[in-house]
Amino acid sequence: ENLTKPLNDISECMKEINNSKKLENVLIHILKIGNILNGSTIRGGAYGFSISFLSKLLSIKGNQGKSFIN
Repeated sequence: ENLTKPLNDISECMKEINNSKKLENVLIHILKIGNILNGSTIRGGAYGFSISFLSKLLSIKGNQGKSFIN
């Protein structure tokens, strides 16, 4: 019984995440940035990103030395 509410809350959160168009759009843009940065590297065709990349987004700088994300 003590787990029912927390499990229901987690289930509802997962549904919200799964159905979120805004989150989908954010991830699409992150993927596009990653593809631009990595797609033509010497490793070749490194399209896509791993989830661990999300924590590094704040440190990515453009060619003007400014962060992509404020």
